[in-house]
Amino acid sequence: MYASLLLIALVAAVSSESVTSVETQVVDYGTQVFQPSEAPVHPNGEGYEWREMMPYSFFPPRPDNFILGVDTEEDEDEDEESLKRATKPITYHGGPVMKGTVNMYLIWYGNWQNTTKNQQIWSIITGFVSSIGNSSWFNTTSQYNDSWGYVSGVARLTSQIGFGSVSYKYGSTLSTRQVYNIVYDSVSSGTLPLDESGVYFVLTSSDVQQYDDPKYGFCTTGSSSGYCGWHSYGSMLRKKIKYSFVGNPENCQICDAQRVGPNENWAADPMVSVIAHELAETVTDPEFTAWYDADGEENADKCAWTYGNTFLLSNGARWNVQFGEKKWLIQRNLLINSLCSVSST
Repeated sequence: MYASLLLIALVAAVSSESVTSVETQVVDYGTQVFQPSEAPVHPNGEGYEWREMMPYSFFPPRPDNFILGVDTEEDEDEDEESLKRATKPITYHGGPVMKGTVNMYLIWYGNWQNTTKNQQIWSIITGFVSSIGNSSWFNTTSQYNDSWGYVSGVARLTSQIGFGSVSYKYGSTLSTRQVYNIVYDSVSSGTLPLDESGVYFVLTSSDVQQYDDPKYGFCTTGSSSGYCGWHSYGSMLRKKIKYSFVGNPENCQICDAQRVGPNENWAADPMVSVIAHELAETVTDPEFTAWYDADGEENADKCAWTYGNTFLLSNGARWNVQFGEKKWLIQRNLLINSLCSVSST
């Protein structure tokens, strides 16, 4: 569900470029932060603009009464969440969806030195993002449309920066505005392209917290007082960019469905489900004007923390989908007929 948080966003005059191959780069975010009165003037005479940003859509933490097991569609008719999906269906509100191939950009923020531990997280998340775009899970989004066409259900990892480095330009506690600034820095420097067909994911290390109010933030204890990630959008040079925050839940226990995941990584296993959640919502409701219900819940919100049939591995972990070279435990997504599923078929 999205909350009505309003921030001021910096709009930079930068040029768009096409990126066709996956690149991993180390970027130095530097230390300079421009205030509105100090904003430099672009060579073409345009200054930096400031504008209010739209609301944010938050991924809720694990429910207090959550138990991971086998929950099939046949059992869902008696489930409270199933009743909620039926009584408050998701509907179209006239705004755009993301059509065509969606380019995914990863921005690693914090301490991502190339250690064995971090390399494992990087490998799992990169493998997931590289393969989700052609999966039946992501193809569930292709049922959503606007007045000009349908979501393609195709996405790709286009570029990533920051892994292998340590960067705390905005410190270890980020506001929502600073998350946007991290994306802005990456684009305005030319390190990443300005891409209206892209989704920029800011992935933080385990020592980075994110909130505007410490009572309501990333991994804040209590299912009603925190979140595991979010997505939003902003503007640069009159182009709308979509971006997402995904925190590292290694040091908290409210953003994972199980402590031992199918890839045996406390950080990466829950992070990939949040990435999937935010990606599905971004492509079907990028500006919070397309698909949501009467409460403002988007497609992935309505299926959060449900997994359908799960299967047990020898390490005790459960999984429910397999694509790429790995097994994953990924929350289901909402089909347009109000059923939660991990497949479009």
